[in-house]
Amino acid sequence: MNGNSGKWQPLASRTDAPEALRSWLGETGSLTARVRSRCVRGFSLRVIEEVQEGAAHRRDIVMCDGDAPLVFARTLVPMDTLAAHPWLAELGEQPLGSRMYEEPGFHREAFEVARLVAGDELHDFIHAHIMPLAGPVWARRARAAFFEHGFEISECFLPGLI
Repeated sequence: MNGNSGKWQPLASRTDAPEALRSWLGETGSLTARVRSRCVRGFSLRVIEEVQEGAAHRRDIVMCDGDAPLVFARTLVPMDTLAAHPWLAELGEQPLGSRMYEEPGFHREAFEVARLVAGDELHDFIHAHIMPLAGPVWARRARAAFFEHGFEISECFLPGLI
């Protein structure tokens, strides 16, 4: 996912994370629901790209308040997980967070967080495809699963969020 994986650490060990973002980085419930509740112009979700990438299905989306991007999310779903849960490739503009908590056997591991800068894969993708970035963005990632079928979710908190 990111060639600089050494940057990813548990939130508790990231004393440099901005206080205003800490509750977002550590959100244990549905991030989609929290973003939706924060929107004043109306929640929208845009699929940026959805492709087969090597042995995984990759889906890149941005959650917005109206047209203002708030959170970029990337989901990487291995083929065996996709075979067991084909709906993961059929979400369209439906948020993953609206569905995964309803699925039997869903669980998620602890989040790792990182401060992403120019040169980091996710930062550069956001800069090229969603919005120009003048500085770093904070992100979190976790492995999740439906029973034994795992996948990975990364969420990047964009400057307009706070």
